[in-house]
Amino acid sequence: MRGRELALGEHGEPVITPQWRKDGKWKRHPTGRGNNVERWHARVYYKGHDGVLGEVVRVSPRKPEALAAVLRAVDERMRLGSGSGSTSSSRPLLEAGKAWLALIARADSGLSARTVSDYTASYGRHLDAPGSNLRGLTLSQANEPARIRVWLQGIADNSGTGAAKMARSVLSGILQQAVDDGALQANGARQVRPVKAQPVKPSAGIESPVKGSGRRQAPRDTTRALTRSERDAVIAYADELVHVPAIARVKRKRQAVADLTAFMAGTGVRIAEARSIRWEHVDLSNGTVQVHGTKSKGSRRLLNLPPWLAGRMHRMAQERETTGYVFASPSASDPEAQWDQSNSAAAMAEVL
Repeated sequence: MRGRELALGEHGEPVITPQWRKDGKWKRHPTGRGNNVERWHARVYYKGHDGVLGEVVRVSPRKPEALAAVLRAVDERMRLGSGSGSTSSSRPLLEAGKAWLALIARADSGLSARTVSDYTASYGRHLDAPGSNLRGLTLSQANEPARIRVWLQGIADNSGTGAAKMARSVLSGILQQAVDDGALQANGARQVRPVKAQPVKPSAGIESPVKGSGRRQAPRDTTRALTRSERDAVIAYADELVHVPAIARVKRKRQAVADLTAFMAGTGVRIAEARSIRWEHVDLSNGTVQVHGTKSKGSRRLLNLPPWLAGRMHRMAQERETTGYVFASPSASDPEAQWDQSNSAAAMAEVL
């Protein structure tokens, strides 16, 4: 029998279902009693003031908590509206994050394409990523300063101070949007001071570890440049790594690191300048490259490629698309995706 049609701004009765995990899927529990009831699934259908039908679902280990959560969520949804811009304190953080990324990608956001790209990469690398202790939280849960501090400290220690600073900006942007929308009272990220990586200081004579490699390395001499033989040894070592058996993603990154190493060694450009080189800046017929410097307009210059590097870039051009960035992100298939600064620098540092 068909139920009564909902009026504008009205919701139906909550439907609460006991569930357990069976064969790897959540299924209805046959009795709803006993210790093997793992969670309660609460659903409420509603009709917004705009006439659009919708539903709200919440789950909890306890039946009263599931009921309270779904009623609170549907009340907030009715108050704020059912459009894509609506938000509430119980909204999943990742859902709010995706909406914020779409918002800053708009032409009227005032942010440059580079900034949007960096924020998007940081979001995927540190927030919506396995191991993130904020990933499965709601806005209100993720807005706790103590929780945010632990999250940022982990990023700083594992990925560096710059990565933590970028991640803090991303999270702060998401939470501030929720504050502007009336879902949160304050931005918890703004209450957390900037964090820095905790350096591991080896004792005198003790070799320091190479991050992520399991190897140990003696302190490097930073008072001089590499000799010609040392430079050639670094390039050869980076090329050797390409041929070490590995999964496709790792091999792509090793190849990108080897090519970037050779380009920087053959031109003397900074890593930020190398990452900004596009294929339209490269003239393989004349063996030149137009460097668009990052410091000032005066740093733009035309460089002659040494023969060995020109030959290498001919090979690169034959093996891949000659559009977009020469050293695009190896983790993306889009040649317009620029390689992240901290990621590329860390890869270069490990080779050195």
